[in-house]
Amino acid sequence: MKRSVVLAAMMMLTAACAGTPSGASTASSSTSSPVPSATSATAAPSSAPSSQSTTSAPATSPTASATRTTTSQATGRVVYLAEGIYFQSAAAINSIPWFTSDEKTFLVGELAHYQSGNTCVAIYVSAYRVADLVDGKIFFGGRSGTCGPGRGGAAILWGKVSGTWKVIVVGQNTPPCADIRAAGWKSTLPKDFYGQRCLEKGSNFSVDYKP
Repeated sequence: MKRSVVLAAMMMLTAACAGTPSGASTASSSTSSPVPSATSATAAPSSAPSSQSTTSAPATSPTASATRTTTSQATGRVVYLAEGIYFQSAAAINSIPWFTSDEKTFLVGELAHYQSGNTCVAIYVSAYRVADLVDGKIFFGGRSGTCGPGRGGAAILWGKVSGTWKVIVVGQNTPPCADIRAAGWKSTLPKDFYGQRCLEKGSNFSVDYKP
């Protein structure tokens, strides 16, 4: 009787051990906790210029790093940013490697000028032509924190005239061609840049800007 009880106990123990594969673990260390993201919460805007020609439509996503694009940019090359970038601080502007030093200085001054009357102002850049044009918008509602959207804004074109950066034209509607000429702009403007389509005096139909 005693032998049969011991034999039955041994059979049950053997069956229990056979139920778990010898190499299995109860939890994988690779899935027990999420892998930390490589992106810092304080990282500078990461939108990179898309590789576009003057006539290409804007890309839906960036395809090259800002550093690589900077090295291949030639003066006069038009670049459309995939989704555009909002700036609400001088540090954010200065972090962009494909702005020239004088562009950074000018845009920092522009941001300070607009924020002096409204700290919620954000500058938005949607495209640029290397060395002499930046196309964008001024948003009076900002983009974050207590500065909610919906406070209006205006389209703006910045350009370098006779070695100095300045506002070429700003507004909410198709601008008069005369205003662009008065700003001293003496060449055509890239497709879809603000002011590229303008109104000649006495006309209600927009035309391509001609100096």
